[in-house]
Amino acid sequence: STIYYKYVGEGPDYLTESGDQSEEFEQDLKWISFKNQFFSSVLIPSEPIKFASVSTKDIKDQPGFLKVLDVKDATIAYSPKKENPVSFDMIFTPNLYPLLSSYDDQVKTEEDLELTRLIPLGWGLFRWINTYLIIPVFTFLGGFISNYGIIILILTVFVKLILFPFTYKSYVSQAKMR
Repeated sequence: STIYYKYVGEGPDYLTESGDQSEEFEQDLKWISFKNQFFSSVLIPSEPIKFASVSTKDIKDQPGFLKVLDVKDATIAYSPKKENPVSFDMIFTPNLYPLLSSYDDQVKTEEDLELTRLIPLGWGLFRWINTYLIIPVFTFLGGFISNYGIIILILTVFVKLILFPFTYKSYVSQAKMR
């Protein structure tokens, strides 16, 4: 569990997931999110957040609780002359890639929200493979099969078949070395 945030014009970042950390943001933020393993709550104001003080604190003495996530003094621009002086979207959502990517179409903003970064899919090449191969196949199979265990088994066989030529070549090479 931690706090994710996105500076205007930059990519998302987060506070450490282990230990205590606090930070003050004096640069414009596009959104702030409380994220845990399965769910996230995201505050997306129509105008950037001008200032916010955030902190995470591990709780060791209370059973059933892991962390306290706190946002204080979040300052959003206010203009009483506008038809809607202050507006924002508050999203409570499971951490599902197709669902998080769909919010970019639903929430009207000038830039990409990049809410899919709330899901840890790996770095670089692994993130691309997970995003464009594993998740679409998993979602496709989920439309026909309701048991995630079977879907994971089929997905494992699928990945093994794709990697088989490389594995076979490695085995042949090892046999020649022996």
